[in-house]
Amino acid sequence: MTKEQATKELDNIFLKYKIKDEKNILGFRNNFIDYVRTLNEKDLKEEYNKFGFFYDFVELQKEAGIEIDLLSEYTMLIATNSKNLKQCFTPFEATNIMSKITIDKNHNTFYDCAAGTGQTLITAYCEWCKLQDYYDNTLFHLVVADDLDTYNVHCLIFNFATRGMNAQVYHRDTLTQKVYEVYICLHDKYGFSKIKNIKSDTEEYKEFFDEKTGYLK
Repeated sequence: MTKEQATKELDNIFLKYKIKDEKNILGFRNNFIDYVRTLNEKDLKEEYNKFGFFYDFVELQKEAGIEIDLLSEYTMLIATNSKNLKQCFTPFEATNIMSKITIDKNHNTFYDCAAGTGQTLITAYCEWCKLQDYYDNTLFHLVVADDLDTYNVHCLIFNFATRGMNAQVYHRDTLTQKVYEVYICLHDKYGFSKIKNIKSDTEEYKEFFDEKTGYLK
């Protein structure tokens, strides 16, 4: 399946589950954010077994290839057709080249200070996994992503969770270093990642995160 075909099918899935309204092409952003928030601390295997939106998305992602960020491709399509949604995108072909050049088999931590929906980090992670000698080795990794846009943050969470990636996603203003909330994604035995949300104004955040950097202590 090509990226173009998968993106068109994703549009159909958004319509099927009423995450997108045909009369409001930008409305899907808030609906998608609301859906991802419902996954906090949920068993994603159970969500997958419901054969709903989560199942359809994961199956489509498998067909397209897990190295392809379908949410990025879809958001790019929406942005192209909108005068109000202005975002910058790094083409998959560019991230693919960068990953092949920069990834080191022995370095298992990945960071992006303006991660968008996650294409660069996903490509880097997939390239790194190809270099590992055993499947179990691929479980020992950490992806750290920052972004200010609320929609992008929830795309990151969803992308990492559906791929079973270990990640820290920071809803952060990179310039001021102000952190609004953090999402932790941890790989589970079913190939997904359990999602946990920690707000920056809670005691839990103060206990586990550095006051100056905002990152885990």
